[in-house]
Amino acid sequence: MRRPRPTSHPLALIALCVALTAFLLGMGWESIANSAPLNAQSEKATPSKTPKRKRKKTRTPTPTRKRKKTRTPTRTATFAATFTPVAQTLILQNGSSPDAAYDGATDASITTWGGNTYANLGGMEYVQFGEDAAQDSFRALLRFELANLLPTGAQVDDATLELYAYDAGYDDAARDVVAHTASRDWLEGDGWDLSADARNQGVTWSTARPNVAWTNPGGDFDAAELDRVTIPANPNGWYRWNVTSAVASWLNSWTPNYGFLLEPDNGAWLHHQFRSSEYRDASLRPRLVIHYHVGGPAPTFTPTRSPQTATPTSTATFAVTFTPTRTPTSTATFAVTFTPTPPRTPTTPPAPVALNVALTVRENNGVARVNDPVTQGVPLPFNAYVYNASTLVLSNASQQAVPAQFTVLARWGGAPDDASKPIKWVLVDFQANVAANGSAIYQLKTGTPPALSGIQTTDSATTLEVNTGAARFSLNKNAFTLFDQIYRDRDNDGAVDDALLAAPGSIAGHANGVAYTADATAPQEIALEQSGALHTVVRVKGHLRGNGANLLAYTARLHFYANQPTARVMFTVWNDNLMVNSNGQPYIKEFGSPNTVVFDDLSLQLQLAGANPNYILAGANNETWSGALTTNAELYQESSGGPQWNHAPDNVSNSFRGFRALANGSTLHAACDDAADENGCRSQGWGGAQTSTGSVVAGVRYFWQNYPKAVNVDANGAVSVGVFPAQYPASFELRVGEQKTHEVVFYFGANNASNALRALQNPLHAWASADYYLTQAQAFDRAIPRDPTDFADFEGYVDATILYPSFNLFILRDGAVNSGWLYAPRPEAWGWRNFGDTIAEDETGGGSYPVFTNQQYDHPWAALFQMVRALNGSDSRADLWWQIAESGAWHQADVDVIHSLCTGQAPEEMLACMDTVQGPPYPVGWAMGGRLTNQWHADPSVNLHRHALIDYWSGGLRGLLYYYYFTGDGVIKDAWMELAENARWRVEHSPCNPDCGPGYANNNPGEGDARGPAYALEILTDAYGATGDAAYLDAARLVIDRSHPDQTWFGAPNYAPNPNVAPSGKQTSPWALSMIMKSLGRFLDVQTEWQGSVDDRARDSLVTYATLLAKWWRLGDAQPTCYRIGENGGCSAETWDYMLPDGLAWALAYDDGRADRTRWQAVGAEAWQKGVSDPWNGYAKNTFTSSKTQIMIAINGSAWMRWAINGK
Repeated sequence: MRRPRPTSHPLALIALCVALTAFLLGMGWESIANSAPLNAQSEKATPSKTPKRKRKKTRTPTPTRKRKKTRTPTRTATFAATFTPVAQTLILQNGSSPDAAYDGATDASITTWGGNTYANLGGMEYVQFGEDAAQDSFRALLRFELANLLPTGAQVDDATLELYAYDAGYDDAARDVVAHTASRDWLEGDGWDLSADARNQGVTWSTARPNVAWTNPGGDFDAAELDRVTIPANPNGWYRWNVTSAVASWLNSWTPNYGFLLEPDNGAWLHHQFRSSEYRDASLRPRLVIHYHVGGPAPTFTPTRSPQTATPTSTATFAVTFTPTRTPTSTATFAVTFTPTPPRTPTTPPAPVALNVALTVRENNGVARVNDPVTQGVPLPFNAYVYNASTLVLSNASQQAVPAQFTVLARWGGAPDDASKPIKWVLVDFQANVAANGSAIYQLKTGTPPALSGIQTTDSATTLEVNTGAARFSLNKNAFTLFDQIYRDRDNDGAVDDALLAAPGSIAGHANGVAYTADATAPQEIALEQSGALHTVVRVKGHLRGNGANLLAYTARLHFYANQPTARVMFTVWNDNLMVNSNGQPYIKEFGSPNTVVFDDLSLQLQLAGANPNYILAGANNETWSGALTTNAELYQESSGGPQWNHAPDNVSNSFRGFRALANGSTLHAACDDAADENGCRSQGWGGAQTSTGSVVAGVRYFWQNYPKAVNVDANGAVSVGVFPAQYPASFELRVGEQKTHEVVFYFGANNASNALRALQNPLHAWASADYYLTQAQAFDRAIPRDPTDFADFEGYVDATILYPSFNLFILRDGAVNSGWLYAPRPEAWGWRNFGDTIAEDETGGGSYPVFTNQQYDHPWAALFQMVRALNGSDSRADLWWQIAESGAWHQADVDVIHSLCTGQAPEEMLACMDTVQGPPYPVGWAMGGRLTNQWHADPSVNLHRHALIDYWSGGLRGLLYYYYFTGDGVIKDAWMELAENARWRVEHSPCNPDCGPGYANNNPGEGDARGPAYALEILTDAYGATGDAAYLDAARLVIDRSHPDQTWFGAPNYAPNPNVAPSGKQTSPWALSMIMKSLGRFLDVQTEWQGSVDDRARDSLVTYATLLAKWWRLGDAQPTCYRIGENGGCSAETWDYMLPDGLAWALAYDDGRADRTRWQAVGAEAWQKGVSDPWNGYAKNTFTSSKTQIMIAINGSAWMRWAINGK
């Protein structure tokens, strides 16, 4: 994919300005002219160190302040200049010049080796000329794209073809190599196999293009020599051929540009090899250096012709008069005469592809949506070249532009705030109109958007007010009360100024008889996290406090929408107490561990002004109750209402099944008996009040799933949402670092409350197609849309995860059906702490406590990825996958991550904060931002979700990151940033390598679990791609170096596993090594996107792993690979083959010409077939195997399928 090039500028003026600037700075023109030397004398490059981010170091994790940037006064100059004439230089080199985007150089060797005249070698990292002992001939073809790279009227003064030779061991004598002009068009191809018949792939000795033969085998070319250069024995360095006549002819359109053909002159048999345009180090690739001028006579130019000297440059001469004046900004007068060599010729960026993204908004809840807010992340293709979100336009099916707000979330090859890089992900806010159970299409394009108006925000010393146009919300900056006051236009005078509340709201909890409130102290922070005309988010951070002490920390994110009488509150509470050190490990896993917080209840309350209150409560199946209120009304969900409600992980206190609804002392809905249908035992989860002043209706998304929950209404018009309700017969507990977020929705309108709440609890989405996400935008891994035709077995297993009739992830949550793992009783996975996680049913024994997966192997990523693959038409699979992804992401962000003292801070402050808390003086700070792995295998524990290691080898942050890209949610962003920082800190600060146990980075796959470096690299790569922070790149390279096979015992040349010997000594797992291969491939993709070049160490590691694993694979064997290998050569055989093909696909994509490519393909094909037809030995096709295996199936296979279909 080509990167955009800078816009053209007058070259002479640029040269002049650069020269003058250089002189002023004491540099001199020559230092500028030679800043990019053209003569590399050896292949060894000086490593450059990427600067790490500068972090503020403080003793306490307090938010840092942004400093205002000041500009240093600069001297101004007035000058008069003359120069004659201007000699200019254009250098063409793939990945380097004119810029890193240039990829117009192609090359290939052609040969008669072994009698095969149909070998294509266009994919090799070298080109070759010569003959071998068998008199097999080699020639080379090279071509450089010149179109539109030189200005109109340019006249070529000199042109040089430059190739870098290296000692290949076949070149013990000198030999002449002659350059000719090729006379027929040819196709490079990407072959590498000398023995293959690749006549249909690219240029060969016999064919110029597929099915087009040369007139003369060995290439058609002009007999006249362009230049002849003697290559000495054992060469290393640059060699140059004068090709001026050919380039001038092409530039003047006298002859077509078919490039050059180089052939050896007669002599002793030997080969000379030169780096090709595919070589990993861009600085050593072939170059075409063109000296030219525009207008006037040719400048004086004396080129030198020496194999080991730099390309000549014009000489700059100066005559300078400098007259400074003593003013605040110095003024200089110049008279300058010089003949400069300017910088490279800027070129115009490629024309962008037309952006036209069809976004489908589908309504599935039977509620007509009118101006219903939609917030949706959308990826943009790189080659759309959208730099400024203000150029985006959203239109409806009638092609009418609709108001839309755009927020940049990520950019291609740059940080989100780097406006010089194209936008990669943009958050789109708009309001949709969709019929009940219908759909609507919106188009995202570029153009001139309509003017926006809507939300107005007013900030004063004491209050922050947000006016949506339909309601005005006042927030007290000195005491957070949720809403200090809410105003509506009750009297229809056009002013939103009629107060709705009788008193400020409250956020309150209780513990041991003490009330803790959010307004007992001023919030630590109240700020605009997002400010827009259609969607504004206010972030408030503080503590619940009472009796002079803190109970819990909180972060509230209040979402407001233009012209909507609603508020969406993401309310997060967490235990931010410090961890206690227990022999180097944090004492936080057990319930009741030190600094655990136990509390009785927590609620959010608003009290309406006015008299004569009425209530409304929502039961199950769209049932509602309403009427006059004389005492109070209550909607209370105590348990899930499912068949295993009394086999819940936290079931010791569940006293009845389902929910109850009461009003004025009467029962509206009683607890369910065991025979009741579960759907009638699960409340919609909202209720409210109406008085003479107005109304407020409130609810919680995923109400019954997060039981216990309550909505209470009293006779004074107070509506209270019990996120941790006082009715529950037991206390609640948050261990250190544990948090919980509830999405509480408020509606203050006068219209149909039932429809409004159903809409608020089921927000709309605007999805593009699978083809757009995966093929056009290329915003995900190498993948293809769902393909049940070509990959029926694979898609069958993926479908079984959510659709298998007798057992799937949804059924598993209820715990009612046996999956084949004969453990009983089968606990459910509902409740505020458990919702979104998955029970490892194959590891859960008898008793009430399950083994939770803790999202091992990244369930949210698996679900998001498969959702995107299934987005074709009205396929319901995508909706089901989204449900798994959303609940899994929230569970992971809340419960599986150990939250630090920095949680909830502004993103620009969190990184500095994390550095202050991850080390001393905090005794076990290394655990902050870490995550809990899968609970111990087959070891149920009362310590739910924490009976596990604190490490990162159980999964990356991709699920959270991509959920953030789709939603823009700040809570989720906090979590993935904490995970990224934890991985970086531990990689940088581990006192020993390899593994020192939990708390230190495990970077060596031969010394412990290979999943450690695999997931560390994945996390750091994703964090670098999302932020552009060089610290993540540096840490990723540490992992790459330490996990390279040459750092391991199994990387020794003669190591081979023996399936007849039991593993002993140090051990590792080949299937986990394939995970490292995937992470290396992803790193190379991201690093190439950002740096424009391939990291040699990463590619070498990837290719070496591919070579080793393919070598160990026993083609045709019933159990061809090992589950685990030992240092002694032992191998425990087991079929877990499915993960290897993806790693091989990435190796094939980044292969640097090694000879085992054919074997890679054979091994990949066999591993794929075994993996999708017989996972874990014996499961029938299209069946649900186990929750963990289904996720492993869902996150693998994509790169191999794309390779199989597209060859890339």
